Amino acid sequence: MIRTLYDAWSDRRFHGTKSDVKEVNLAIGNIINQLQATGKKALYVESTIMEAVSAQEEYAFTAGFYLCLELLNGNIFKKKKEI
Repeated sequence: MIRTLYDAWSDRRFHGTKSDVKEVNLAIGNIINQLQATGKKALYVESTIMEAVSAQEEYAFTAGFYLCLELLNGNIFKKKKEI
């Protein structure tokens, strides 16, 4: 279910969802320029960086989702019992 929500969010199906971050695209462009990569090498650099960014974004989305569930069901405010 969380994966489906993330996919819908990342495909901009929900109001107010993310858009391309200009700073990320600029950083990728700068890295490609510094490596003097062109053609397939430039695409490889860009796709590799975007895979890492996307994986981290999905992880953050999932962690936030679970935190919201804990907040909504009140578990976040309960004291943990000491063993």
